Amino acid sequence: MIKGNVKHNYLLRGLIKCAHCGYAYVGNYNHGKHGYYVDTGNRHWRKKGLPSQCFGKIVPLAWIENAVWDICLSYIRNPQLVEKKINGEINQSEKIKKEIALIRSKLASNDVENQRLIELYKRGLVGMEDISVQFERVKKEKESLQSELNTLQTELDKELTTQQIDIAINSLELLRQKLDRPDIDFELKRFVIQTMINKINIDSSTPNQIAATVHLSFGDIKSAVLCDTSSCGWPNAQVTLHEKIIYKVN
Repeated sequence: MIKGNVKHNYLLRGLIKCAHCGYAYVGNYNHGKHGYYVDTGNRHWRKKGLPSQCFGKIVPLAWIENAVWDICLSYIRNPQLVEKKINGEINQSEKIKKEIALIRSKLASNDVENQRLIELYKRGLVGMEDISVQFERVKKEKESLQSELNTLQTELDKELTTQQIDIAINSLELLRQKLDRPDIDFELKRFVIQTMINKINIDSSTPNQIAATVHLSFGDIKSAVLCDTSSCGWPNAQVTLHEKIIYKVN
């Protein structure tokens, strides 16, 4: 961590990582005036033994902290956003189911093709060299289809139950009550951030912009509100969502 960090409060401390090198972003102030988060894979790449310097851009502290806080508040003030967002993902799951059915059909055709090749070989209509090439082609097609099927099935298995959604909404209501006060200090903000935010990935690959993907997680807050503010989080979080924010670099 950069020397001097103890002098300042960093709302997103320990949550930001570079999407390219995987190393953490840490907070710093330029001569105590302008705050920002810096990619340690860029600043300290030699110390970390990286083969080259990461191109992760410096992220303005005020921009990302305010943007992430606004995201948290939007869900806390309107918990139904969780259900709305999930409903959009449910529509996506219907598309995934159709894709899975299509891939399974292709896998069945692949098995038929394999059997056809075996029959051709048994009848002496194709030689060993030709059949080996065809078998390898069919095998690779099957492996590719199976890999795609596994990926889609994993996405489909994430589908949430009504009970899980209700728990998330009720927990956000409890957070709203906790914030229903005139003095929202840093420690309370930090508690909310640590409770709601799983991680933040920074993508600097596009010229003149910084893209931050904010990964949110929701669960039963009853035990989370009693935990120490330095290490909070939703216990057994089962609802996960993400939001993307963009910063234009001059």
